[in-house]
Amino acid sequence: MKLLQLYYTSCQRGRSPGSGFQVYSASEGLTEEEILEIERYGVYIPPTHLPGHPTEEEIKTKYPVAFSFFQLKSGRYGICQSVYIGKDYSGRYGNYFSHALILEEGEWPFDPILLYKSPDLRTSLTLAEQEISYAPSPLPPLASIQLGTEITEEKVNKFISNERNKDVLTGMLNALIEEKGAPGSLFITAEPNEIPLWVAAVRLALPLQLTQQLFFTTYSYDPERENFVINATLDEGVRFNFKDRGLYSQLNMFNMKEDSVSQINSHFSYPNQMVGKPELVKKFEVFLKDYKHSQVNGDLDKALILFTLQHSPSAMLSESNWLDAISYARRYLQEDAFSKFMEKVPVDQLSDIPSRSNLEAVKEIALFLFETANITKLEAHHEKATDFLIEALDVKMTEARDETTIKSIERFFEDIYKEIVERQYVYNFFLSPERLDLLRKQLQQMNDREKERVYHQKVIQFITETNTEWRDLHTSQKDFIIRYLPGEIQYNQICTGSFFAQMIIYWGQRVTNHRSLDLIKKEIDTATHQSMWEDEVFRTLEKDKEGRKLLFLIFTKEIEAAKVKTDYLNLYLKKIIKFNQFLGEHSKDILSKYKDEVLIGKPFDELIKLFSNKGLVHLLEQNGILKSLMKESDLILPFHEGLQEKREQLVTLNNKYLELIDKDHKKLVLAIETIDLKQKKKYDTDYLKSFVSAAMKELDKREYKDYLLWALPDLMPAFYQDRKDFSDLVKKIDRVEFTPTLIESLQKLKETQKLKHSPNFFAEYFSLLNDREADEYSRSAKEEMKKYLIENPNEGKKIDEIFKNVKGNPKVKKAWQSFYKEAQKERGNAFMRSVKKLMGR
Repeated sequence: MKLLQLYYTSCQRGRSPGSGFQVYSASEGLTEEEILEIERYGVYIPPTHLPGHPTEEEIKTKYPVAFSFFQLKSGRYGICQSVYIGKDYSGRYGNYFSHALILEEGEWPFDPILLYKSPDLRTSLTLAEQEISYAPSPLPPLASIQLGTEITEEKVNKFISNERNKDVLTGMLNALIEEKGAPGSLFITAEPNEIPLWVAAVRLALPLQLTQQLFFTTYSYDPERENFVINATLDEGVRFNFKDRGLYSQLNMFNMKEDSVSQINSHFSYPNQMVGKPELVKKFEVFLKDYKHSQVNGDLDKALILFTLQHSPSAMLSESNWLDAISYARRYLQEDAFSKFMEKVPVDQLSDIPSRSNLEAVKEIALFLFETANITKLEAHHEKATDFLIEALDVKMTEARDETTIKSIERFFEDIYKEIVERQYVYNFFLSPERLDLLRKQLQQMNDREKERVYHQKVIQFITETNTEWRDLHTSQKDFIIRYLPGEIQYNQICTGSFFAQMIIYWGQRVTNHRSLDLIKKEIDTATHQSMWEDEVFRTLEKDKEGRKLLFLIFTKEIEAAKVKTDYLNLYLKKIIKFNQFLGEHSKDILSKYKDEVLIGKPFDELIKLFSNKGLVHLLEQNGILKSLMKESDLILPFHEGLQEKREQLVTLNNKYLELIDKDHKKLVLAIETIDLKQKKKYDTDYLKSFVSAAMKELDKREYKDYLLWALPDLMPAFYQDRKDFSDLVKKIDRVEFTPTLIESLQKLKETQKLKHSPNFFAEYFSLLNDREADEYSRSAKEEMKKYLIENPNEGKKIDEIFKNVKGNPKVKKAWQSFYKEAQKERGNAFMRSVKKLMGR
């Protein structure tokens, strides 16, 4: 400890050139700014009611000593003792001597009030110092200092030993805590010899580290204008009137001469428990060194709770006490003291908390324990925090009586868990075989499905987070998991698809009845709703022999129970059938049944569903059933009116699998090629391949008509745009026996939509009929054409113009002219008959 000195008094010569009040001398190391600041603390104004020319005895007994503790702006701590000495060098009264000691660095290792009237504190200049005529030498620093004898801990303890003084000191501390140690917190007056004892009593009732900012003075002429926390003065002869409570109603005043004290509204625990117990204060002071607490405030009570917890383990703390203690430790605990803190937290107290506290309180305590363990990085501390958390979970779960409370407990656990850094301690504790066996018994007693869900989910979540494969689990862990299946949890959020699949396989090995299979299927259906996770599940099931067996059992049971098997296969197999090995030797039988179901009822609808399910199409193809299904469906898919849209939808889907179609599936090929042509809107030579003609010959009369009505509006413009004639088209679609049907179809199309190139088509078709040998079909066709011309005279004129302007077979032209005249004549006769009929009326 190095103390820099300064003397301030009225002298003949000091640091200043002239005489009078000035700094006589100071130690090197004090700056001019600091010296000026110390001067202010050294100024002494004596009480005005005292004699102006006092005797030595009066000076000694009546004039108060001003002993002050302060901090300079530079941060250095200092004390200053000012005493009235009467005459100065010139014989004038009013002189005083101030001796200041400034710590070069650091804080006082003891309470500075104990330096009151220290033998090392000067009270005047020596005669030689008074008579010098030159600037005095700098004062040497002090390496140490003796404590005073007037203020000692023993004297202070004795002074406070009576009940009156204890009560007053309790009030002073309550006021000081209420004011948070701010300047002007306390104003004290008493008998002059008791004033320093009261100041000392306040300070010594507190740990030293809290008093470093509690600046004080034992005397001030105008205390209200000072910046001290504890202000002591006389009750008369000063610029402060303790009796004027109206003027000073906001101040905490303690007039011990008249037993008059201000009403203190706050009542803190610390003063009540610590006043009059110096040994306990000492222990508390040692305890507080582990904390960064340096201000007198309400947190003292929280510190006292923590102190009580660590020094009286049997003391039962309330929920609010625990929260206050944790709050205090979190705010003030020194980083190097966390380990000591954890060692001193009594385990019995911790284990008792969950049953007596609400979730929020338990949460705060648990979080702090884990925070502390993260700092200390000690295994024992992590284990203590983990034990507390899981015990709290178990206790709260046991107490829970409704689902809402259970979910609150689950959220409570998750909120803590997500903050835990070193989770392996949670895994080790929670997943230990001993723990799971105990937990199973607890859950059996609870008999609550929602509680089972919470623990079940946590076990799976923790196992997954440890990256432990199912095969590496302890039997007790596996048995615990499947015991609480179905779990009613979102597996895709807490475990891998592979883990889920292995869990299901293990479960399936232990159940054989239909109800269990239903539960397994439900668990799979519920869990596999995310595509990527679902793929992983079924890849794992497919690779495992027992997994394939389980899926086959489920599949067989479901297909047997399904009322509409095609619906089952399309909906269920769309999810499950991504691999076909699990169907084993029964695969073809099951899929053949499916094929039969498709061909019954509404094949259009079923085939559309089928070709929307790529996995099922692939499966049918692998098992050699797809071609058979397409061949048989070809026989039952006529071009019925009203079904063209479905046929187009089906063929569009099926077109992706065109390479699988045999060329003898003529109707299906015809539909595919026609749709292709309709979509391209242009002539395609593929359409004229020989199998198209063959396909047309496979159509019955109704199919032929439906096909023409469906195809011709697109075929005509496509062909005419490319060839400018219809010779190839007419030849490909001609069916001799259905010639009247063709004319009838054209007639119907003319009625419903505009056929721009129909005259060209008719001209080409007439040429084809004329070249054909005369038979009943050609004669019937010409009669139909004649009726068509009679009903559509404008169409006949256009056809006639075509034959006149286009070079062609003269024989055909002549035949047309004859045919057309007959049609005109019959049309005229029909007209005259109509006129006569009208005239006859």
